[in-house]
Amino acid sequence: MIARSGSRTRLALLVCTLLLCAACKKREPSSGRLPPPLLKPIPGERAATGKAGKAAELAAAEQAGAADDFKVRVDTFADVRILRYRVSGFDKLTLQQKQLLYYLQEASLSGRDITYDQKYEHNLAIRRTLEAVVLHYPGDRTQPAYLALLAYAKRVWFSNGVHHHYSSKKFVPEGLTPADFATLVRAIEPSKLPLAQGETPERLVHKLTPAIFDPKVAEKAVNKDPKSDPVRDSANHFYVNLSKDEVLRYTRQLARTDDPTPISYGLNSQLIKRDNGSIEERPWKVGGMYGAALAECVRWLEKAVEVAETDAQRAALTRLIDYYRTGDLHAWDAYSIAWVADTEAKVDLIHGFIETYGD
Repeated sequence: MIARSGSRTRLALLVCTLLLCAACKKREPSSGRLPPPLLKPIPGERAATGKAGKAAELAAAEQAGAADDFKVRVDTFADVRILRYRVSGFDKLTLQQKQLLYYLQEASLSGRDITYDQKYEHNLAIRRTLEAVVLHYPGDRTQPAYLALLAYAKRVWFSNGVHHHYSSKKFVPEGLTPADFATLVRAIEPSKLPLAQGETPERLVHKLTPAIFDPKVAEKAVNKDPKSDPVRDSANHFYVNLSKDEVLRYTRQLARTDDPTPISYGLNSQLIKRDNGSIEERPWKVGGMYGAALAECVRWLEKAVEVAETDAQRAALTRLIDYYRTGDLHAWDAYSIAWVADTEAKVDLIHGFIETYGD
């Protein structure tokens, strides 16, 4: 799936494995997008729009699921409801297809941390600190402070960071104070915390407190206010110490006016302005930025190649591996073309630095 908007495109790694249970896979050639996943509705479920319609849809689904103990609503917190859906036909897949799905899912999970880091530079440290408390806190887990931290952790997990998944505005913990947070973190064995080299738990708390609790710090993941600089004033981690004009100047000098099939410059890299004023581009590839995560993605994709459903699918996955190894955007174009050509397989993967929403 490729979506391009303006002269520069990219987003945090989009890692979705879609199982299409129809007889064949269909794409929309004009847009390059997949249609919605072909999921069989739960009996009694009706199409609905708006808040009232969605509530009625959920109620119907839960009522239908109650007949056979299928739990539709898994969890509710803040403005989020976590729901489960039946995927009809999964039990009819072959062993090879199930292996393929497993390998592709692992490839997706292997890139999960990239998404967090691209959204905000402190997201990973925040998430790992919260997880350390959730996994290892030895005290009373029924106390209000712990429950408030758990609710906040769920929001971070759901949104892949500290910014709302729709508004991109930063959310802060409810019912948890900075003092509560410090107390909970201090109760954790230091070896379980995501401490940088030479960092103490106290320094970790000091670093993360404004990133978590101050609504004015990293206020918007993507700041679209026309009075603001969308590069300088956004919290995302695609650019460091740069302004919009500096990014545009750098990107424009890369472009070749005589190239009839230009690559998507900047699609898979971070730009950093050094203290001496020079700009460094850090490509995302095995051996480069995010190298460890992408190497793990490649390891699982190589396994997927061995159980691919079709030659076209095998060719596409091989080109995706080549792209991650080299960081070459011409390899990305070759993969995208091969992906579109794979029209027979039932199992599909969307994996890569693709969309534009976070940039």
